[in-house]
Amino acid sequence: MTLTTMKKILYKSYRERFGVPDQIITKNNVDVLIRYPIESEQLFDSGFVTLGISQLPNFKNHIKFEIFLRITCKTNEYNITVDRLMKFALDSLPKQILTEMPFILKNITLINHNPLMNHVLLIWNDSPSSFSVGDEFVKLLKLIPLYEEEANSIKELPTNSIKIIEEQSMINWHNTTRPPSDIIETATKNIWDSIKKWYKEKGSILYKKIEDKSSNESIKKAESKMNLIFPEDLKSSLRISDGFIGFSEYKFLSVDQIHEVWLSMKIITENGNFDTLNINPEHKGVIKNFWWNTKWIPFAEDSAGNKICIDLDNDVYGYSGQIIFWEKNTGPEKSDISSFIDWVNGKLSDLYYGDYSITKEGFLEKN
Repeated sequence: MTLTTMKKILYKSYRERFGVPDQIITKNNVDVLIRYPIESEQLFDSGFVTLGISQLPNFKNHIKFEIFLRITCKTNEYNITVDRLMKFALDSLPKQILTEMPFILKNITLINHNPLMNHVLLIWNDSPSSFSVGDEFVKLLKLIPLYEEEANSIKELPTNSIKIIEEQSMINWHNTTRPPSDIIETATKNIWDSIKKWYKEKGSILYKKIEDKSSNESIKKAESKMNLIFPEDLKSSLRISDGFIGFSEYKFLSVDQIHEVWLSMKIITENGNFDTLNINPEHKGVIKNFWWNTKWIPFAEDSAGNKICIDLDNDVYGYSGQIIFWEKNTGPEKSDISSFIDWVNGKLSDLYYGDYSITKEGFLEKN
């Protein structure tokens, strides 16, 4: 199939998803299709989609993709934006990271009128996610310009956590004149707001418990006593809701309870109670071979003493901040939960998917 034929198929797929473009600019055999803002419909963003990158020789052996950029942009900046978009695609985009989305690139300025947005988050677009080209699919790679402080706050997080933060922060990413945001704090608050809404709508007496908050001082005090730095998503969560809420058999711990449980386990460990115990081999490599590790932060516990922890001392195939389950009889177990915000976002989903209901007495019950 020739490049011209392929671009015609891509263009047809584009029209089915976005409509007819208002302008097409061609550079280096790649078309950039532009949609103007629709002010009468209160839509003030411009959309830029490339057609042809997926067919360039230097991308042939990688995932086929086109670039999608939606930003607030004035008409007289369209050509500048297209030039920067093409330079980014042809010169700056590392080919090897296309399977590791989301990904952050430093010192890339796509926005002419806001040079402080000099980092870019690369993430596969959700809707629409791809174009159909015969039996193949060409994915849409969404670019989100970020401030340096925003990029630095999430750059070390697992990919799934970044995706959750991007979705749940509900920031108008397209607004290139917006001020920098604490995106982890914002995403965590929005998740808890949705949890509070569910409890309130169900008439649970536990709703008021969610309103209890921890202070920065109490969090810093616990960190100092434990000689640990809590992840930002946990700290944000504690500042919004300081424990007491139950999910299934587990109760979310307050910051004081986190320290108390951690200290209790530290004393038991130092007394040698776990010296002869080894973790299940299937969890090794992800979790270090400790029955208890003082670099684990227990944030939830059930009535039997089983715990859910944040692992800050992962093994070679794990990642810092991963969620592990500590069972009293079998020790630590790995999970597929990448971070605390991943865990609490999962609990939010469980509530709205109907996994829980409220008893006549007003308490949470797993269905």
